[in-house]
Amino acid sequence: MMKESCVVVGKLAEPHLIETEQGDKVKIKDWAGRAAWSYLRLVYGRKVDETIKAAGPQREDCEYELLRTAKQERALQFIMSSSDVLAVATMKHLLIEPRKVYETVAQILGPTAALTPSHLHGETFLTGQNFAGIKVGYQVDGGDLTTRFAVRVGVFARVEMCFNPLSWLGVSGLGRFGVPADYERVLRIKKLNELFPRLRAAITNAKGKLGDLEQRVDHTKAVSLSARKATVINGAFCMAYGLGEKVIKGVMERYEQEPKTQYGLAMAQSWAAQHGEHRATPEGKTDRVPQSLSTISGATLLIDPKTATPKIRAWLKGQTSTLAADLLKGKLP
Repeated sequence: MMKESCVVVGKLAEPHLIETEQGDKVKIKDWAGRAAWSYLRLVYGRKVDETIKAAGPQREDCEYELLRTAKQERALQFIMSSSDVLAVATMKHLLIEPRKVYETVAQILGPTAALTPSHLHGETFLTGQNFAGIKVGYQVDGGDLTTRFAVRVGVFARVEMCFNPLSWLGVSGLGRFGVPADYERVLRIKKLNELFPRLRAAITNAKGKLGDLEQRVDHTKAVSLSARKATVINGAFCMAYGLGEKVIKGVMERYEQEPKTQYGLAMAQSWAAQHGEHRATPEGKTDRVPQSLSTISGATLLIDPKTATPKIRAWLKGQTSTLAADLLKGKLP
């Protein structure tokens, strides 16, 4: 189960103790990830990078000593979970709880939009629109407190017969292959009163894209795609998202059961997102594979294979792995 984050405002009294503005003492069990470095940068400035870098293998000892001797003059926001510091931000950063983002989206969409349980990032809202067995709506990722003020809104669709999810959240990550990025909006909310109008504008943009989907799906159902070309496209998309051989093979095994079309490949990717076997993740962590595959599926529907394939092949040629070399030949390892 995902652990809740909280924000503690105050100053670091000791490397493992925060003193709040009210005088309370909050113990720190651990500094997670780059949180300590983030804190040191806010206190010492960018010059601290060279000091830490010069410490080499003794980096952790160096960071601890810097934490011990830090002279923090202003209050900071410590984002914490289970007594661990996950990130640190200045008071200028607006930290919005994801719950607030989703409540605002529900307010904008009204009661006709159904909040739909999903194992993907954030929350999905289906609008009730339906074509050819596909329900459409929106996917919103309020992130978490460590992402500070980034909120993402994207188009979402679900094939009802098999619950295959099609996501366009994160689709901009495949822009190098000619995938249109305007099916997703990344919002930088710096003031709380910006949240409602910025979300409403993003949803309005997404609504325009929802109207394009029926025509897009119909078109891709008529675009033939050989297993060889599908291997190249799917393999490159998966590699670009950091997915490995097992996931690529799983998609292509499913593709054997799908129509040999652009739409069929998207369905194979989407099926793997919903039904594929994914490795177990530690408590409090989210498996990124289903979201990545669902986004790859959405991206596959948007490309023109004729113009995208040369870009995909050029990118694969620039990779140094054996996997990329095999994919260029249209085969799996």
